[in-house]
Amino acid sequence: MEISFDDGKQAYMWFGDAMFIPRQARPGEEAPRIDHFAFTIDNFNKAEVAAELRRRGMDPREDTDLSFHVREPEGYDIQICSKDLVKKPAPSVSRPSLWRATSVNHVGFVSADYGKARDWYKDLFDLRLSHDSGTDCYEWMGDTVWSPRQGRPNDNRTGYIDHIAYTIENFNKEAVGAELEKRGLKPRIDTDLSYNCVDINGFKCQICDRELVPMAEKRPPAPGRGRR
Repeated sequence: MEISFDDGKQAYMWFGDAMFIPRQARPGEEAPRIDHFAFTIDNFNKAEVAAELRRRGMDPREDTDLSFHVREPEGYDIQICSKDLVKKPAPSVSRPSLWRATSVNHVGFVSADYGKARDWYKDLFDLRLSHDSGTDCYEWMGDTVWSPRQGRPNDNRTGYIDHIAYTIENFNKEAVGAELEKRGLKPRIDTDLSYNCVDINGFKCQICDRELVPMAEKRPPAPGRGRR
């Protein structure tokens, strides 16, 4: 990932069009945790976005002139923002690396009411549904899948991000597995195109090939879609 900003308390780390922001916990703040997830929408207009969120019974909290925070049905913090919220840095000279991340492949979200979560995200962000098993689904935004799933009966925690999958360039199963082992991350094979492991804070993540969820599923939206 490429660092475009670092003030000693937080950093902006870019990969493709996505950004990961690690920051230092404040005194008394629960950590580590995934604080929020931000969705970029087309044609961001501050007044129109605020009006639509209120019409849907939400209480948008203004973050900047280019973003709002809302609570989704189970209380998780979601940010809705313009693509200009943070300027993407100019591309740097490519460096050879096994670990060059290119995108978020998918995000696993655990819900107490899977159907409600599926419909809420699909409707609000105009996501395209390509798979639905009745307990989990694929909802597309660009080349990234938002994947709500039903919480298990013994899961006392719901309304949270379970894991994030990072797509890397030139995925090679043996080389990636060996590197994860060398780094002490105890990789577990998920498929021939992905490994499960945990990051330095203990969060579950996947390292995967771009084809983990087949590219054939990434069809353009039907005519008339994509209003957000």
